Formats: sequence, structure tokens, C-alpha cells
Amino acid sequence: MGRIRNQVLCVLVLAAMFVLGRGVWPGKDILWAQDGTTVQTTEAVEVPREDATAQATETAETADLRAETAEVSDGGAEESVDASENLPASFVYTGEDPYMPAVCRWMEEELGKNYTSGEIFVPAPVVYFEDDTSPEDIRIWGNFWVFRYSLQDTVLFCESGGAQPGILHLRAIDDAAAVEDAAAVDAVVVVEDAAAVNATAEDVTAAAEDITAVDAGTNTGESYEVIGFEAAEEGTDFEESLRKLFEKAPKEAGDLYETYCQADSVGRNENVRKKFLMMYVAESPQKITAYQDFGWDPVPLDVAAEETSSSPAEEESTTSDPN
Repeated sequence: MGRIRNQVLCVLVLAAMFVLGRGVWPGKDILWAQDGTTVQTTEAVEVPREDATAQATETAETADLRAETAEVSDGGAEESVDASENLPASFVYTGEDPYMPAVCRWMEEELGKNYTSGEIFVPAPVVYFEDDTSPEDIRIWGNFWVFRYSLQDTVLFCESGGAQPGILHLRAIDDAAAVEDAAAVDAVVVVEDAAAVNATAEDVTAAAEDITAVDAGTNTGESYEVIGFEAAEEGTDFEESLRKLFEKAPKEAGDLYETYCQADSVGRNENVRKKFLMMYVAESPQKITAYQDFGWDPVPLDVAAEETSSSPAEEESTTSDPN
């Protein structure tokens, strides 16, 4: 009986030591905390009850902090979307190439519809050669990149984009000048009629602004339109079909397929992209400091510095020099 009593007493002592002391089962890989929380570990580790409790409390506080951080992050993303909505969604070309207004509009309407993620559209037409010997069929060989962005703080973040190499066909619009002249004549008549009937000052001012707008050339400025596009075939025939398209260029254009292949390695694609982004930034009512692709660092957009360097027209050269 004495031996049994001693054994029972030993068991009770061990149990009391566990409850009041260490909080670990020898040989187990689960730590114990006072509130019942369990934390997995790779080996048996003895943790005093106070430390285990503090660890469990810290874990709970960390979870709360993460939840609060997530709410703040969601709010920031929401503000970025609002900022994008305050910016012009469409791109307006302000360079010197007479064909680019029509090219950029076509890129947004036709190629841009394949990329819907991102509120802000900015094209990057990498032109290799332009043949305008026929005003009824002006041909432009190039790789036509489209990008869509969202504004996150002051950075344009690329949401989607892609490229389509091929030949773009344009033609001159013969009645462009006639339309401007007709608008100017109509505006003059409106002013004269308004004055004759003692119209309000607002009517006369509005009519006068119409004349000023026509005289200053503030219409769309597009005297060309896109009439077709020859694209390379998809899949295994892509390379062969692209070679054939580039071989249609005049001899003075050089090896346009080689130009296409080297455009990325020599930085031409990115240079054109950056210059067209600079046009967008220059017209933006909000501050934009850089653009960024997923997984890459932001690329600065310094309008003041860019104005002292080469103009965008240099990247739209009609030669095959991929500089």
C-alpha cells in the first residue's frame, strides 16, 4: 500500500509540475499556451507559460495589425483608381509626324480593345519605314505597341499591353481643307446674323470662338485615315509571314526584319514608349513622375529633361536605322 501511495503521489507531483510550470510535453512538437493556443515547431522546445502566453498574445496583435494594414492598402488602391479616372483616358498625339494622329486613334480603337485592364491608354508605335509615294496608299511598316495603365500615386502602372507588327495603310482625306473653310464661313455668317438680330453677347462670343478655333487649327488635325492593316500570321507561321511583309518595303528601307529583331535590344521600343508617355504626361492635369511594369522598378518621366533631348519625331524616322 505504501508503494502504491508513493506512485500515486509521484503522478500527482508530475501533473502539478506540468500545470504550474513548463507547459510542454516531453518529446512533442506542439507548444502550449495558457489560452489553449498551439504553435507548431520542428522539435520539442521548453517555453515557460508566461512566454507562451505572450507569444500567443503577440500573434493575435499581429493578426489585428495585418488586418488594419490590409484595410489601409485597399483604401490606397481605391484612391489610385479615382486618380486614374481624373486623367484623360485617351491619348492625343502632339508630335510632328502628320500620320501619327490617325495611327494612334486606330491603335486605340482596333488594337486597344484587346486589352481592357487599365483606364489610361497610351500607344507606342515603333515605326521602321514610311512610304508615302502614293497618297491613296501610304504604307507604314512597324511594330505597334499598345499599353493600358492605372495611376498609383504619381506612377503610371502598366496593367496590360501587347504589340502587333505589320504594315499599316493610310490615305489622305482630300476634303479636309474644304471642311475647315466651310466651318470658317459658317462661323462668320453666325456672327453677322447674331449681330443683325441684336443677339446676346454670349451668342456673339461663342460664334467668334468658333472662328478662332478654325483659324488656329484646333480641330482634330487629322488629314489621313487608316484604310487597312496587314498583320503577321499567328502560330508557327509568324516568322515567315512577318519576313514576307517586311520584304514588301522599298529597297532603301533596308532589312526591316533585322530592324524588328534588334529594336528591343538596342532600346528603340522602350525609347518610343517613353517618348509617347512624355506626351501624355505633358498634357496631364495631375502630377506623373514615372511608369512601371509589374516586377520592375519605376522608370522616371522627367518632362523638363526630355525637352532638352531629341524630339519624339526622331524615333518615328522614315529610315530603317534602329537608333
